[in-house]
Amino acid sequence: MPAMRAQAEIMREAGYVTAAEAAEAIGVANIGTIHRQVTTGRLIGTRVGRHWYVSVKSLLDAHADAPPLLKRIKALGVDPKDTEADKPKKGGTRGRRGA
Repeated sequence: MPAMRAQAEIMREAGYVTAAEAAEAIGVANIGTIHRQVTTGRLIGTRVGRHWYVSVKSLLDAHADAPPLLKRIKALGVDPKDTEADKPKKGGTRGRRGA
């Protein structure tokens, strides 16, 4: 598990949270909701190995109607900032498996 912890810290510094953290932040019990939102393009996310990560900026943009969301995100230790990773890549397959 130390490798997972280091990976999560690297992703957090890049402005991403785990799918489980994102689900908790928006108040849903199932991370499948997060996976669907990534694959449909509502959220910007990526899969690293077996783990899904979601852009904090896209989470805040997509769920702006959840007032305590920013507070929950900051409690995770993530600074919601605009990063290069949040910008969609031209011609990419953002959020699709195998990409």
